[in-house]
Amino acid sequence: MRSWVLALVIGLIIGFAAGYAASSLISATTPILSQTPRSSTQHLRASGSTTVVTTTVTRSFTSSVTSFVTVTSTVTKTFHRSTGLRGTSPSLSLLIAGSYESYVLKLLSSANSSVYVMMFVAKYYPGIHGNPANELLNALCRDAARGIDVRVILDYTSYREYRSAIQYLEHCGVKVRVWRECGSLWKLHAKVVIVDGRYVVLGSHNWTYSALAHNIEVSVAIRSRAIASELTSLFQRLWSSSCSFTPR
Repeated sequence: MRSWVLALVIGLIIGFAAGYAASSLISATTPILSQTPRSSTQHLRASGSTTVVTTTVTRSFTSSVTSFVTVTSTVTKTFHRSTGLRGTSPSLSLLIAGSYESYVLKLLSSANSSVYVMMFVAKYYPGIHGNPANELLNALCRDAARGIDVRVILDYTSYREYRSAIQYLEHCGVKVRVWRECGSLWKLHAKVVIVDGRYVVLGSHNWTYSALAHNIEVSVAIRSRAIASELTSLFQRLWSSSCSFTPR
């Protein structure tokens, strides 16, 4: 008898709690449901053309007591990427898939004074012609041979796993430093190319065959002296830091 009464009481408590949770969930989503759906549009200025990207954000709220409620909220922001550092208006180009390699190769071939590279991983593939990673390393070597100030900072991951890339660059006259874990600063995970203190390429592309030929990678090319200056300052600090070293 006591067991039956106890079970009934527990059932009533659970039922009340479930009903309260369901009503709280629905009331919490009501303000969101009342919002006017809007679409997200981004305009990117890129070398005289405009790329339009529309993004829709969908949020789902699910309850084990009641059927789930799906809330579709579309956020709209229409803007021109024309705001840079110190009042500049940088030019942007979106680099996806093979467009990254071709753009960077043209940029390196047109360098006049300096090329600074911060890269998490760079890999060299001896004896394999046409490999996109090799082509980028070869471009750095050609710049160094032309008297361009070419310097590269790589993460310790490259030093540990792909040292042939470092050896190849040093052999052709490119200056290389390696970033190692330093206190709370663990990895140099940036992928940045700075040319002539004016042009910057940054994003997700490492200089490996997989990143340049197979992975879904996205980077951005920026023409802005102000942004290049900020990143060059960062490069110089990392280059002269006691946390980086010249490989032997």
